[in-house]
Amino acid sequence: MERISEPAVVTAVFSTGTRDRLLTFLTPNQGGVRLFARRLPLRGAARRFIEPLQGGELVFDRPREGGQGRLHSFVPQRVWPGIRSNFERTCQAIAFLELVTLSITEGDPQPELFMQLVGVLNRLEDEKRPGLARIIATLRLLVTGGFAPRLESCVGCRTVVSPGTGVLFSPEGGGGVCRACLPLRQEATLP
Repeated sequence: MERISEPAVVTAVFSTGTRDRLLTFLTPNQGGVRLFARRLPLRGAARRFIEPLQGGELVFDRPREGGQGRLHSFVPQRVWPGIRSNFERTCQAIAFLELVTLSITEGDPQPELFMQLVGVLNRLEDEKRPGLARIIATLRLLVTGGFAPRLESCVGCRTVVSPGTGVLFSPEGGGGVCRACLPLRQEATLP
């Protein structure tokens, strides 16, 4: 097995038994990395577990074809205390981590997604409106994944829309809706 070391952010942790956990990391050069880890039976303050919202240096053994990779070590270097100390920021960060976890491709380099995740977490550290920051980050994540909403024309009549004309955004329709088409559409819209 080849040993790999690179920066990573823990995006998800799933318990798979009384002592085992499946850890999901996002790395810039390996993309998603899913590894099983056993909890160590440590006592008192020495008890440490890997959890989401930790960034650090991941060292693991690359799996052989059809095999399972092995976690060698993960040294947390960033835990984003501003996010952890504020409930709303924590909720918004966890919601974004779930979207990132769903977007991860294992084994494919994803440096843009990695940098976007670290940037969003850094921004949420002291963001006054974390909900809005997460929505903006989610839209950017959709663009990165190739699912950009249509904003240059109405999703109903396909006419070009101009800024300042009262266009509303339809999440269900996947883009902007002009005022003429609004009465004909049934989905909810946002300003």
